[in-house]
Amino acid sequence: MTDDGLPLILGDFYQGAHGPTIILEAQTLLGVDWFRRVLVKLSRDEEANFDLVSKPEMRIDGVDELKVETVPVQPDIPLTRTAGSGYESAGFLWRQDTLRWAHASMLIEPMLKGRPGHQYLTNEGRDAALVEFSHGEDLGLGNR
Repeated sequence: MTDDGLPLILGDFYQGAHGPTIILEAQTLLGVDWFRRVLVKLSRDEEANFDLVSKPEMRIDGVDELKVETVPVQPDIPLTRTAGSGYESAGFLWRQDTLRWAHASMLIEPMLKGRPGHQYLTNEGRDAALVEFSHGEDLGLGNR
């Protein structure tokens, strides 16, 4: 939790310019560090499987479940929708092999130095939604 009681990562599920989008905004550098450690765990544990939304460090409006799982072979479509329709009460399963999770952790590593920016962690047009991780861009998710 941040000093003002918010989760370290706030998110939203909405219709973005490139289709369905899950935006994850780290509220502080602690949020970037926490999410990077999650990705590193997934890259090292071949049996990792848990729900990110159930963690107190994360809240995503419109998403009830975001299960992440490490798999031995990279699927053609890593992020699939498992529940809901529209932009409320959605459920997702995000499955990647250890190399793809390691790649995702490296993409957000520069943000640990306080650099603002964002990274796309899934594939536009192929996955059920585009997952975008952001820090320091003041998207206003903490003001809702």
